[in-house]
Amino acid sequence: MLRAAQGADLVAFADAGSYDGMPQALQAAWAVLHRIALQSFRFDRTRNIVLSLLHADCDLCLALDPTDRLQPGWAEALQAEWRRTAGTLTEARVAYVWDLAADGASPAAQVLAPKVHSRFGFTWDGPAHEVLRWMGQASGSGVRAVPAVVPELVIHNLGQADCVGVCRMPYLHLLKLGVDERPEDPRRAYLFG
Repeated sequence: MLRAAQGADLVAFADAGSYDGMPQALQAAWAVLHRIALQSFRFDRTRNIVLSLLHADCDLCLALDPTDRLQPGWAEALQAEWRRTAGTLTEARVAYVWDLAADGASPAAQVLAPKVHSRFGFTWDGPAHEVLRWMGQASGSGVRAVPAVVPELVIHNLGQADCVGVCRMPYLHLLKLGVDERPEDPRRAYLFG
């Protein structure tokens, strides 16, 4: 993950109690490791804690999971969009690939995902399969800019292609919690179903 993140000014990683050695490996490389203790784990809470620990002068955040890999050229694509918007970029959708076609190279399943956002004005919402929500800028402008699309910034999720059924079971209680919190939300109902 860190090799692909070359070009980032900072890589911050939250460890909520893993046992696989990844946090130590990331810290030994050059990531900033935050050990956090949660009474009950939720993906949105973990992401939001990391956001709260970032310096205020952080312009943009790129949310990644440990199984995500950035395609080479991502930093240049994001910097080009930053320059194009004269430093006003607040949100960007990027190509998020979680399955490859039979040729092993072209995407079989991908979406434009909101993975890039400004340090302030956004929060992650949902116990599992969390989504980015606009909360309004701290400056009080309250105006949400239209998200940019940066298709040259591609994230490959290497953990989803082989995941069917049983690998999602550890998160079933989180998906149910999401429905209990917002029973009117069709996305949460679909994911739980």
